Amino acid sequence: MVIVNLSRSGVLVEGRLRPRPGTRCELEFALPDAAVRVGARVVRCFVARVDPAEVRYRAALMFETLVPAPHTPDLLAGYQVPTRPLVRPRDGVVAARNGSTDLRAPSRPVADA
Repeated sequence: MVIVNLSRSGVLVEGRLRPRPGTRCELEFALPDAAVRVGARVVRCFVARVDPAEVRYRAALMFETLVPAPHTPDLLAGYQVPTRPLVRPRDGVVAARNGSTDLRAPSRPVADA
């Protein structure tokens, strides 16, 4: 099986086996800190692809408990949407502060409320 999508609450896998909805299984993930074992239940299964040699299935599995998030730095931290409202200074440049990131973009006329 190949992992297509993974979250803390479930996983979408693809493979040649057809898991039946309602079936319980146990998965093991190798995280940087340790291996994590979690029970899961097949929520749905469908045909993903039909080739002349094989049929590939995708199955959604829901974990019985949340999988702990790995303790790695957030690689997208510099690309977050600003959390504070945009400020329009007198020089006509709209600026926002999000931590140490200063985002600047040309401003458009905005009607004052």
